[in-house]
Amino acid sequence: MNPVVRGAASGLAGVFAMSEVMGFADQAGVVEGELAFKKVGENIEKVAGVYDDLPKGAREAGWISQHFVYGTAAGLLYSFAERRLRFDKGYARAIPAGIVFGALLWVIGFAGWVPLARLYPSPDDQTPRKAGMILGAHAVYGVATAIAYRMLRLAP
Repeated sequence: MNPVVRGAASGLAGVFAMSEVMGFADQAGVVEGELAFKKVGENIEKVAGVYDDLPKGAREAGWISQHFVYGTAAGLLYSFAERRLRFDKGYARAIPAGIVFGALLWVIGFAGWVPLARLYPSPDDQTPRKAGMILGAHAVYGVATAIAYRMLRLAP
C-alpha cells in the first residue's frame, strides 16, 4: 500500500480510537465541560460566520467532519515522520512512537495554534484534569495511528 494512503488511513483509524475514548469518558462523566474537539469545531464555525446560520445538524456534522479531516491529515504527517525518523522497526516501537507523535500534535495544536487563534483556551487556562484529558486523548490517537500504520504495511 502506498505510504501516503497508509498514513491517511492510519490517521483516520487514530481519530476513531480517540473519538471513542473521549466519547466513553464523556458518558462516564469524566470530561469537564464540552468535548474539546467539538468546541474547537464550533468556534471555527463562529469565526467563519456560519455558526448561527447553520441548522443544529449541520453544525454537528461540521465539527465532526473537521475533527476527522484534521486527524486524517495528521496521519499523513505520521507517514512522513516515520519514514524520515526510521522508527518503523515493529510493534514494540509503535507505542512510544505514537505517544510522542500524539504529544507533539497536542503541543502544536492545543498548546500552540489553537489558543493563538482563540479557538480554545491554552492548557495554562484549563484545569490540570482537562488539559491532561486532552493530552491523553492525543496519546491514544498517536498510538492507534502508529499501530494502524504498521498493520497496514502488511496490506497489499
